[in-house]
Amino acid sequence: MNRTLRTQRGIALVELALIMAFTVFLMLGVSFLLRGLWHAAVLHKAAHQAARIAAALPEEVFRNNNAATVIPEVARRVFMDVATEAGLEMVPTADRIMILCDQAACDNGVPQRVQVSVRLTFKDALFGGDLIRVTGLKPAIVINAIAVVPYVRE
Repeated sequence: MNRTLRTQRGIALVELALIMAFTVFLMLGVSFLLRGLWHAAVLHKAAHQAARIAAALPEEVFRNNNAATVIPEVARRVFMDVATEAGLEMVPTADRIMILCDQAACDNGVPQRVQVSVRLTFKDALFGGDLIRVTGLKPAIVINAIAVVPYVRE
């Protein structure tokens, strides 16, 4: 009887180890995916806010000779402010933020629509690379946030 009890304890320990390993792996993966979704939501909000502000600029700004540099700069600044204020840990660089007016550069006069698009590759930073060490995978989520807003006429 004692031998059977010890065998049962050993089996229970092995089962517990397998379940714990699976649970930890599952928790790491779910945490990574949820953080990626949160980043996507913040990026979409920041892109929409930047497009909304750019679409509300006065017509004189769009007719200005410097429109191709002024409008993207304003939109990028708004985007970065919103993303930083939300506490985004991975903020895209300025070259990843594209601002288009009617699918072209913002130098052709007053547009019908203003578009802000952002591309970010989200990687594991929370666990200090533990997700890579534990799983052997290098998880990355590519997030594309696009916001198109019609120009607001005065």
